[in-house]
Amino acid sequence: MLSHLFILSTLTASLVQGLAIFATYPTQYAAEGSGLVTPTQQQYLSQDVLGQYAYGYAEPLSSKHETRSWDGTTRGSYSYRDATGKLQTVDYTADSDGFHVAATNLPTAASPRAVVQSHNQSDEKDVLPQPVADTAEVAAAKSYHLKRLEAEKQRNYILARRSNVIAVPAAVHYTIPRYYIPRFYY
Repeated sequence: MLSHLFILSTLTASLVQGLAIFATYPTQYAAEGSGLVTPTQQQYLSQDVLGQYAYGYAEPLSSKHETRSWDGTTRGSYSYRDATGKLQTVDYTADSDGFHVAATNLPTAASPRAVVQSHNQSDEKDVLPQPVADTAEVAAAKSYHLKRLEAEKQRNYILARRSNVIAVPAAVHYTIPRYYIPRFYY
């Protein structure tokens, strides 16, 4: 009897606890928006078993739409108002060729400048460019460097011809004599 009472009280306590937790669950889905409370916020989602889907949302400051087809191609676009209030739109496609994007906020390539070519047919010979002449400081530094280089060559030549014999003490080789005694086995 006591065991039945214990089981019944445990079951009742767990049921009350479960109902208390269930009562705190939200009963509506609330999506995060732009922070503005507007009745024009919309969102949708559709999907099938083949992996195709379409989803998106729209509100006054931004919107997004994306679809995926059965072959794996994903196409979509989104737009938003930037800090200056300008509407920025991005269209993208992801397929087997890669990810392609076109947007209003991407930088454009600079237009190539028109190359002006002069066709001067004069009889004068073209003047070839001349090497840059050394300044006085550079000429003096080069002269000093070449003198030092020649002096070092002479010094190395003299040192190479001179023989320097240095006496180095050799290590003495000494072996400890071993005596063989036949009565001991080593």
